[in-house]
Amino acid sequence: MVQVIFERAVGEGLASTDLADHLGIAPSTLSHLKTGRRLASSLGRDVIEKFAEFLNYPVLAVLILAEQVHLSDFTRPEMIWIVPLIGHSSLWLTIQSGRDDAQGP
Repeated sequence: MVQVIFERAVGEGLASTDLADHLGIAPSTLSHLKTGRRLASSLGRDVIEKFAEFLNYPVLAVLILAEQVHLSDFTRPEMIWIVPLIGHSSLWLTIQSGRDDAQGP
């Protein structure tokens, strides 16, 4: 996601400091995101929303790209999902309470 933001900024002729101002973050934060010293998964919702606006992406898409959306966001602890593993007709994946266990039929 950070790469996409920098590519868009270059395309629009924005310098890093101008990009940081536009996104409402410190230039050092932007630099740390670019170098990997800071991960997008640690960003606050307000920053994610500004990234989404800048990229013209839905907020959910940016949350996914920032690795802030997890399987547990779509389930409840008491839910059990049983799905066949692709290419293995005798193996099934049981997902319950945040656990992933491969089991037979």
